[in-house]
Amino acid sequence: MSETLTTCDLWLGGYILSESDAELKDVQVSFEGRESILFSIKGEDLNELAKSYYKQEALANVIELRAKLNFLRDIIFESRRQRKLGR
Repeated sequence: MSETLTTCDLWLGGYILSESDAELKDVQVSFEGRESILFSIKGEDLNELAKSYYKQEALANVIELRAKLNFLRDIIFESRRQRKLGR
C-alpha cells in the first residue's frame, strides 16, 4: 500500500529515496525566520524504512545514498537561488 512520508530530515529523505522506489512528490521551502525545507515522499513501506532509520538499524547502498542526498541538496540550493532572484 502506498504511503506518504513528510520529513525535514535530509538524511532520512535521502535514505528512503535510495532504498526504495519512492518518489519525491513535493518540496516546501519556508524562509520565514529560520529556513526550513519539508520533503514529501510517496511510496511503499516508508514507515518501516523510517523505523529502521530511527532505530539505527538502517542499511544503505552508500553510492545510491550519496546520489539521493546530492539530488535533495540540489533542490535546496535551487530554492535558495530562486529566492535570491526574487522568483
